[in-house]
Amino acid sequence: MRGRLGPIPYLFTFAAGLAAVAAFTLFWARSVVLDQDEFAARAAEAAEDDSVKQEIARVVVDKLIEAEPVLRVSRPVLDRAAAVAVQTRTFERTVEPAARDLHETAFDEGRQELVLDFTELVDLIVAELDRIENRIDIIDLELDSRAGEVALEDIEELRTAARTAETADTATPIVPIVAIALLALGVLVAGRLAIALGGFALGAVLGAAGVWVSLVFLRARMDSSFDDDNTRDAANVAWDVYMDPLPLLLIGVAVLAIATAVVGVIAAKAVARRAPASPDAAGDWA
Repeated sequence: MRGRLGPIPYLFTFAAGLAAVAAFTLFWARSVVLDQDEFAARAAEAAEDDSVKQEIARVVVDKLIEAEPVLRVSRPVLDRAAAVAVQTRTFERTVEPAARDLHETAFDEGRQELVLDFTELVDLIVAELDRIENRIDIIDLELDSRAGEVALEDIEELRTAARTAETADTATPIVPIVAIALLALGVLVAGRLAIALGGFALGAVLGAAGVWVSLVFLRARMDSSFDDDNTRDAANVAWDVYMDPLPLLLIGVAVLAIATAVVGVIAAKAVARRAPASPDAAGDWA
C-alpha cells in the first residue's frame, strides 16, 4: 500500500509544513491587525519615536496652512510650536484613542473617510504659540482644530486590506487542525518516517522563506514610495512595530520544523537498531 502511494504521503507532510507557516501568520494577523486594542497600543508605541512625532507634526502643520494659506509665511514658527507639542504627554495620550477610532472606521463601510484625529494637537500648538516670545500675529487668526483631522489616502486599498484580513481570519482556527491532520496522515502512510518529516520541514522552511521574501518586497516597495527621508524613517518605525514578532515567528517555525525532522531521523534510527530481526518493518520508519 505504502509503496503504491509513491510521493503522495510526502506531499501531505510538505503541505502540512506550509499550513503550519500559514497558521502562525494568521494568528499574528489576528492579534495585530484585527484586535483593536493591540492595533492602538502599537500605534502609541510607534508614536514614541521622534521620527514619527516629527512626521505627525509636519502633516498637521501642512493641514493648518492648507486651511489658512496666510500662515505659510509663519511656517518656521508653526513648525517650532508643533515640534514642542508632539513631545508632550498630552499628545502621547491622544495617539491611542485616535488609532482606535481609525481601526473602527476602517472596518465600517458606512464611513466615507479614514481619519486620524489629532485635533487636540492643534490646541497644543496654539498653547505653545502663546508661550513663544514675539509670536507675530498667528494668534490673531483662529486656527481651525479640524486641521488635526488627517484623512488617509488610498481609502479603497485600506478597506480592501481590512476586508481581506477579516476573510482570512475565518480560516485561523481551521488551518492548525489541517496542518496537524496532514502531518499525521503523511507520517502514517509514508514508507519512511524520516523522509516524511523531511517533507514537513521542507514545506515549513519554504513557506517561511516565501512569507519573508514577500515582507522584504513590500518593505522595499514602501520605501520607494517616499521621497522625504523623515517620512520614510517614520514609516519604517511603524512597519517594525506592527510586524513584530512575525519575522521571529517565521524563523521559529522553520527551526522547529527542522528540529522535528532531525528528531524523527534519530527516533527512526533508534527503532531500526532495536529491531534487527525485522529489517523490512524497521526500514519503513528509518
